[in-house]
Amino acid sequence: MNLIKSGQQLPARVEDLAQFVLIGTEQLTAVRAAIRALDKLNVASDVYHQKLQEAQDLGDMVIDAKTRIGELALAAPKATGHQENRGNRYVTQEDRETLSAQRFSTSEKQEMAVAVGVKPATLREWQQLAQHPELVEEAKQQARQSGEIVGSTVAIQLIKKQQKQEEIQVLKEKEVQPSTGFYDVIVIDPPWQMEKIERDVAPNQVGFDYPTMTIEEIKAMDLPAEKNCHVFMWITQKHHRHGFDIFDAWGVNFICEFVWHKNGGFQPFGLPQFNHEYVMYGRIGTPTFIDFKNFFTCFNANRTGHSAKPEEFYETIRRVTAGKRIDIFNRRKIEGYDTWGNQAV
Repeated sequence: MNLIKSGQQLPARVEDLAQFVLIGTEQLTAVRAAIRALDKLNVASDVYHQKLQEAQDLGDMVIDAKTRIGELALAAPKATGHQENRGNRYVTQEDRETLSAQRFSTSEKQEMAVAVGVKPATLREWQQLAQHPELVEEAKQQARQSGEIVGSTVAIQLIKKQQKQEEIQVLKEKEVQPSTGFYDVIVIDPPWQMEKIERDVAPNQVGFDYPTMTIEEIKAMDLPAEKNCHVFMWITQKHHRHGFDIFDAWGVNFICEFVWHKNGGFQPFGLPQFNHEYVMYGRIGTPTFIDFKNFFTCFNANRTGHSAKPEEFYETIRRVTAGKRIDIFNRRKIEGYDTWGNQAV
C-alpha cells in the first residue's frame, strides 16, 4: 500500500482519486488506533499532538478527495450523446473533457459508482460535498477546533441541517391566510416538536423538515371556535400527556379519545411498533352529534404518507357533525373543511 503523506497533491483521474480515498481511509484507521493507544499510555503531549496533527491532515485530504470525486460526478456527461453539464460552477472545461473521454453515465451514476468502487448512495453524498464546499471547510474547522478528525458524515450533517433550515424558512415565508369567522367543528394536528428516524444502514436522527411549535406556543393559540364546538386534536405518543393541559388552556372539556389503527408505523429500537395514533376529543359548550351509526372510538385505515391523516376519519366527522368545519395545520385540502396552515395546498 502506498502511504499518503501530508501535503500530497490530489491525483487527477477518478480511479486514482478512488484509490487515494481507500488508502487514506485505511491509514486513518491505523492512525486513530495509534492515537487511542498513546492516550491510554499517557505518552508525552507533544508526541500525541503530532500524531493527531497527522491524522487531521490526512482526514482533510480524504474528504477533499471525496469532494473532488463528487465534483467530477456532477460534471459527468449524459448517457445520450455524452452532453456536458455546463452549469456546474465547480468543474473546469478540462474536467469535462477528461470525463467525456471516460464516458461515465449520469443516469443514477451507476457506471461511475462502479468505477470508484462505492455504492451510488455514497457517490451521491460526495456530490453533496461538492455542491457545498463552504460546509466542507466548516466541518474541517470544527474538527480541528474540537481536537477531532474530520469525516464526511459531519459535513453531510451540516449540509442536511442547512437544507432543512432553508426549507423551513421557505415555509415560514409562505403566506398563510388566517381563518375567518368561527367554526362548529375544529380538527387540529399541531406541529409537535419531535424527532424522526431515517434508516439506511444505521439509524440517523434528524429533525423534521417543517416549522414546529413548543407546547407553550400551542397552548397559547386562540381557537376560532363557536360557542358550541367539537374539537378533535391529533396527538403523538410522546406528547400525549400534554394534551390534557392543552385542552385546559383552550377551554376544551375532554370527553374521550379516538384511536386510529394503522397498517404499520414507527418502531423505536427495543420497543413495539406504534401502529396507532390518538385523536383527543373535547367540547367547548354543548355541541351535539347528528348521527351515531357506525360511529366508533377505534377505526382502521391505511397509511398514505408521512403525517398524512386518513380520509376515513374526515368522512366520519363529516357524517356525524353539522355546521362549519376547519382543519388546522393539515397539509392537504379536505372536502367539507376550511383549511389553515402554511403547508396546505
